[in-house]
Amino acid sequence: QEKKHVPFLEEIKEWIKISGLIASVFVLGTLILRAPALMSEYEQYINPIAFHEQKDSLSNLLQKTENPFKNIESLPVAGIKNVNKKINTNAFLTITPPDRRIVIPKIAKNIPILEVDPINLEKGKFADFEADVQKILKKGVLHYPGTAEPGQNGNVFITGHSSYYPWDNGKYKDVFAALHNLHEGDEYFLFDKGKKYKYVITKRKVVPPSDTSVLNQDYSKKTSTLMTCTPVGTAKNRLILQADLVSVGY
Repeated sequence: QEKKHVPFLEEIKEWIKISGLIASVFVLGTLILRAPALMSEYEQYINPIAFHEQKDSLSNLLQKTENPFKNIESLPVAGIKNVNKKINTNAFLTITPPDRRIVIPKIAKNIPILEVDPINLEKGKFADFEADVQKILKKGVLHYPGTAEPGQNGNVFITGHSSYYPWDNGKYKDVFAALHNLHEGDEYFLFDKGKKYKYVITKRKVVPPSDTSVLNQDYSKKTSTLMTCTPVGTAKNRLILQADLVSVGY
């Protein structure tokens, strides 16, 4: 006896095949788009030699704890030879980064911290302000306007990309992807105006993009917050790392 042809079952099979193909293309496309950020997040496993070389370099920087200028009345003027004191001015240039930076030893990151003109934020032009922020994030991470300065009472709020469009030419589009490897007790350093501020992470949490309470300023404490998008490759939520200032050095 011949089996009866059932069009409905054939349609279901065809639908499953098409759905499977669409799902496969979607998954493959997602992986391709997220690849740069994922490589940054797992850099210590993908390129361990370069990762540990960078960690060693940062370790040498962070071991310098004394002010190199404390016993020097004044620095020699360029082009004038100081016959009384032999001072190697080149050594001073390597003591601390010359600009404002964040150094995160555990994930071997040394990143410039930049500012954005707050004028559009103050005028309520939020779309324009967001465009300004995206331009800044091509060059480093952002110190959010209106939040505390390093070492001050309040909350030093710093945000950066965990991922961005792969075709974007920004050098720092996934610089905070590896922030996901940090936990309570891990440390990071803010360099500003020749000083080194050590912060230790006290709390890790995930919040929705609408939660602006992470920007709050408690002036009875000296804290800092790092923020980036999570999961890596999406803008669904925000990873928040809150830290306390524990020491100030050079």
